[in-house]
Amino acid sequence: MALPATDNFNGTNGTALQTYNPSWTVVAGEIQIQSGGIIEPSVAYSNVAKWNADSFNANQYAKSLIKNWSTSAANVGVAVRVQTSDNCYYFYTQPLNGGNASFTGKNVNGTWTNNGSSRGTFANGDYLVLEVSGTTLTPKKNTTSLTTWTDSTFASGSAGVVVYYTGNTTPSTDDWEGGNLGGAAAEYFSGIDLGMNRGISRGMPTQRP
Repeated sequence: MALPATDNFNGTNGTALQTYNPSWTVVAGEIQIQSGGIIEPSVAYSNVAKWNADSFNANQYAKSLIKNWSTSAANVGVAVRVQTSDNCYYFYTQPLNGGNASFTGKNVNGTWTNNGSSRGTFANGDYLVLEVSGTTLTPKKNTTSLTTWTDSTFASGSAGVVVYYTGNTTPSTDDWEGGNLGGAAAEYFSGIDLGMNRGISRGMPTQRP
């Protein structure tokens, strides 16, 4: 395969993420396909998966489409520099438990440490984006930077996804993309789920973060 990697999670409800698509390695917890998105079914706090089919540069990004920003949705997000364990940097939505919020931070051995206060709310059709370049991390809402912070805990790793404790069966995000900063642009992300199972979706091209 080649970067950017993409997945729209259009599989059978209840299927383990790594079974639905072996290009994913679930490094902590349990993640399942549900309604064209991902959830965690066991009410575990730390659920992390990384894309294993490609090698990522240290400077990388991950992004996902917000499909259900409501208080009934699960806490789902993106991750960069995911390690062989659940160690990673994250940016996740928290519409259910957090009162319409979103948080950035790092996960070290199952301890999630948010970096600052909520990064704000999103709406359906927005993109949740996290970039890392050197020691600088930048979460974005679509193409707008929300903040920056520096951290040197993880120097490399893979792009991925996170699902934080909820037990809710309604996914908040859909189409996922991970790639290298400065690399090729994705072939989709026009805001439309094109209904293709785990592969490259074809649509109007947009630029990478």
